[in-house]
Amino acid sequence: MKALVCAAMLVLFATTEAHPSDAVEHETCIAESGGVTVAMLACIGNAIDRSQAMLDALLDQHRPQLTPDQASALTAAQRDWRAYRQSTCDAAATLWGDGSFTSVVHAECWLELTRTRLDWLQSVLAKPT
Repeated sequence: MKALVCAAMLVLFATTEAHPSDAVEHETCIAESGGVTVAMLACIGNAIDRSQAMLDALLDQHRPQLTPDQASALTAAQRDWRAYRQSTCDAAATLWGDGSFTSVVHAECWLELTRTRLDWLQSVLAKPT
């Protein structure tokens, strides 16, 4: 049953195409976790850390090139997005219900939204300012 739930979670929170090596590493780690919640959370936590580091590095790289208005708008957007990510993943976990897998649902949601945000930022920051 745990393997089925793990497979469903991988399909539900499919990895974005911009991070293929990270996706393979994450999927391998999840598969090797044996459906043990603590091991799954460690895999997801590592993937979140990698994605967040890429997102932060991207912002750090592009901020100096932004006008003051652009930097202010991006700062506000990031603040709002962080609140959105928190409330969305809290809702996903709550809707899942009780049990130890709730924390996995929350963490996978956090990972997917972070990866999606990274993809979006890569797209908009690649445009000429």
